[in-house]
Amino acid sequence: MLRHKLLALLLVIVLLIGSGALVLRRGFSFMPSMSDTEVQVTVQLDANATFEETVKAAEQVNDVLSEYDEFETVGVMVGNTSALISVAPSGSGQSAAGSLTGYGVLKNEYVKRGKAIGKEIETKLNIDGEVTVSADGSSSMSTLIGDGSVQITLFGDDLKKLKTTAEDMAKKLGELEGVDEADSGVGATSPELKVTVDRKKAAEYGLTTAQVFQQIASAVAGEKTSTTLKTDKGKTIDIVTVKDETQKIGADKLGSVELTYTDKEGGEKKTALSTVAKIEKSETMDTIQRRDQKRYLTISGTVKEGYNLTDVSARAKELFRDYKLPQGFSMDFGGSDKETMEALQQLLLMLLLGVIMIYLIMVAQFQSLKSPFIIMFTIPLAFTGGFIALLLTGFDISVVSLVGFIMLCGIIVNNGIVLVDYINLLRLDGKERVEAIIEAGKTRMRPIFITALTTVLGLSVMALGIGTGAEMMQPLAIVCIGGLLYATLMTLYIIPLLYDAFNKRELHKIEAEELEAVSG
Repeated sequence: MLRHKLLALLLVIVLLIGSGALVLRRGFSFMPSMSDTEVQVTVQLDANATFEETVKAAEQVNDVLSEYDEFETVGVMVGNTSALISVAPSGSGQSAAGSLTGYGVLKNEYVKRGKAIGKEIETKLNIDGEVTVSADGSSSMSTLIGDGSVQITLFGDDLKKLKTTAEDMAKKLGELEGVDEADSGVGATSPELKVTVDRKKAAEYGLTTAQVFQQIASAVAGEKTSTTLKTDKGKTIDIVTVKDETQKIGADKLGSVELTYTDKEGGEKKTALSTVAKIEKSETMDTIQRRDQKRYLTISGTVKEGYNLTDVSARAKELFRDYKLPQGFSMDFGGSDKETMEALQQLLLMLLLGVIMIYLIMVAQFQSLKSPFIIMFTIPLAFTGGFIALLLTGFDISVVSLVGFIMLCGIIVNNGIVLVDYINLLRLDGKERVEAIIEAGKTRMRPIFITALTTVLGLSVMALGIGTGAEMMQPLAIVCIGGLLYATLMTLYIIPLLYDAFNKRELHKIEAEELEAVSG
């Protein structure tokens, strides 16, 4: 190997760049997908759903969950209440109508089958509404980093344009590869009648805009009036007067509402509302959200299984890069992808600081800049092994796997320290450079392998993902094991090669007499 330095270096560089590029192409994630001890079913019915309809849907969810013997406990809750529907009093919970949550606690031996059971349950539920089944532990993380979807925040003041633009963007997002379902964020809407007064026409009748609206309000209001009377004996009686159906003003009759005005002769006359105003039917959003004094809607798209969030988010950014927004509108990408990238940036900074600190500590110990520099080449070797391990196991770069790379920096340099320090020691004892390198490799091979093997065996259980929730820390163990195995093997070849290339001068041991002569 010492005779083919260039070939060996090119090989390890190609492996480092190639494995790193392949892993990075998969994208990033905050945390790996985990199996959960619980399967959750969330149902959101139509905005106008009654409490009775909600209870009927809850009973269906409860029946489907009860079919599975894999569950230790099942239950259904309506809205935000904590009581089971079976014990809810009649007529209660009206405010909870429209939403419900079902859950099934898995027995220990069936935890790994949670995802498969969740898919089966989703196909069995036949409910007219939005049904979400979760069994991968993502619900517990969603409060920290969002719900794992592509999110675009659209800002704008014009409500009509905001709604139509959000719906158009959601349609385009839903057609993107890797996106399962897209939501415009508009939410529930209510019908409305928009009355636009023509000031010029109103002025011809001597009416102002305020007067027109005042008369409209007076005409449509008062469908139910009430008053309170007291009898001679002091008893209070509530009297409610309700207009009959013929007196009520519907949407089709609004244009015929009569407005009273004064003509030039001073007499009172009437004209229909439709003569001075334009009446339009439309829908308005029930909820209007604001951020920094700006109205906004959040367009979101759930990521299909097998696709990476950051990869799909990158495609979404490319899709809307040249999207033409209305005047005064703006958009901002956020959600889980943004939180993930910020966390990864923080960890990369920690990794850089760790590498610098390791180098400075070795400089202080070796009293040299060269030997620590050679030893630091064990770190990219370990990274190559970590990348290859992630590729073989199907994991991507996440916060947990990056912690594994940080750990590798501190672990793997021990092999280089043991080898380089012994080579220096042999050379100081009079050995020739190549001879010292070969002897150090043979002598230190056994302790280096034993040290790596003990660490690998200690992490093996974690790497296998045995136990509930073990998937969270699995990438950390896989990165450490892959990095240790590859770097330990390559350290015995690459570090001697680099040592031979950077240490052409022979070492000379300074005796105490020589120091005294210099000081004297």
